[in-house]
Amino acid sequence: PGFALLPMHQDTSIVQDESKIQCVTIWVALVDVDESNGGLSMIPCSHLHHRSPRALFTPFPGRACEDELRKNFSRQVPLKAGEAVVFDRSVFHDSAPNPTESRRPAVQIVLAPKHQPAYYHMHREVNGQAMLDCYSVPDHFFLTHVFGTEPPVEYKVGTMPEKLDTVCLETLAALQKASA
Repeated sequence: PGFALLPMHQDTSIVQDESKIQCVTIWVALVDVDESNGGLSMIPCSHLHHRSPRALFTPFPGRACEDELRKNFSRQVPLKAGEAVVFDRSVFHDSAPNPTESRRPAVQIVLAPKHQPAYYHMHREVNGQAMLDCYSVPDHFFLTHVFGTEPPVEYKVGTMPEKLDTVCLETLAALQKASA
């Protein structure tokens, strides 16, 4: 059988300051995808809400209103095999359940400016406080690293409190209306 709903999330950040440096994901469908087989959905303008560094297990900042986000703001992105969608890594997105017996493979490519150092962040709790360990990593790091495992200690450049911005549905609605 297929897979369950992939919850709403943002991709991990790979630069230190996404408010100044844009990184994008290129998501390539390897088979036709739509809501019937686990297609991709996105929330337009959501990348303007939470641009703080994110790790693999950073909580989704819209978790409290995820159902409303999905119902009132999300847009399906149906694609034919070989088609791609390009989006900012901080865009809120998810994938519908795939109830079919067929797999729904896709390829994800990440692009960042060449002159910017790449970063990897690890989420951890310290005395009840969410923290991010920050690692400055070489370009080849993302080709071999097992996500969720700690990088070599020599890459570590610091630790910072993890920041989650509150999602304001009214602001998101206004942003979507202005961009229409």
